[in-house]
Amino acid sequence: MGKMMKKLDEQIQELYEEVKRREKIGIHLSHLDDVVVVLNQELKQLEIQLNKEDEDVKKLENLNLYSIFNFILGKKEQQLEKERQEYLQVFMRHKATVERLVAIEEEREMLKKLYSGGFSRQRQLMELLKQKEAELKAENSSIGEQLVDIEQRIASHKAKNKEIFQVISEGKRVKSFLEKTLISLGKINEWGAQNNRTIEKRNNEAGRIHKHISMVNKHLRRFEDELYDISHHHGLDFHQQVETIKDFLDQFVESLITDWIIRQKIQNSLNLVQNSFDKITLIINMLTYEVKKTKEYIEQEEQDKKDLILGAIE
Repeated sequence: MGKMMKKLDEQIQELYEEVKRREKIGIHLSHLDDVVVVLNQELKQLEIQLNKEDEDVKKLENLNLYSIFNFILGKKEQQLEKERQEYLQVFMRHKATVERLVAIEEEREMLKKLYSGGFSRQRQLMELLKQKEAELKAENSSIGEQLVDIEQRIASHKAKNKEIFQVISEGKRVKSFLEKTLISLGKINEWGAQNNRTIEKRNNEAGRIHKHISMVNKHLRRFEDELYDISHHHGLDFHQQVETIKDFLDQFVESLITDWIIRQKIQNSLNLVQNSFDKITLIINMLTYEVKKTKEYIEQEEQDKKDLILGAIE
């Protein structure tokens, strides 16, 4: 009976995690639906704001960060034109929004298939829980229901920690690309250097920065989404933390414009990236502490379960 009970427990835990995953997918799909509506509205506004010939946009699409800045801002007297700075910001936002919409649509299609394929799991879980309860009641009717409740709470805690680990993993990816960005920014001494060797090195680093920032933006959005999901799925409030890391790309482009025109050195951008790195680190530490607390809850539930069983034996 012991081995059979253990196997049943493992099946219940596995099914419970699948059901919780499906719940999370449902929350995430609903969130993505809302995000797509907002992004499409934003995209329309950005396209109106761009108000430029298609040829200009096409020319910019395949350029690296430095070339985009150089193309739009041009010479010193043009750099101070408010319209050019605004166009640069709108173009970068438009580019990031298009990329995000494409990624979200792909993610939605994949999640819809996963979600529709999990309908039977809830029913299977309920059947196994009834079986478990019946077996426990047959052994000792006074503790059967209490043990089932405890095991459900344990399963819930374990599923929660699994999700938090996923969020932490995404946060670490953001930190990795922020770190690479810091290294590349640190290698660029002056945007306006004129000798060919320095220009070539600067262009190469600017190209790397562009790639790093695209990846930061991509994983930062996923990190925000994951924080949103666990906030709604497990009652963890990370909304304030999400607000502190939103709109990174806008802030980065604004900092680069200031560095490019005013300082001629990469200082504001370095500060922003370092600050973002520190914020992500703080959130990861908070999530890690949440994992620790949940593990303590699991240990307490396990102890309560043992006490119930030992009490029945005595």
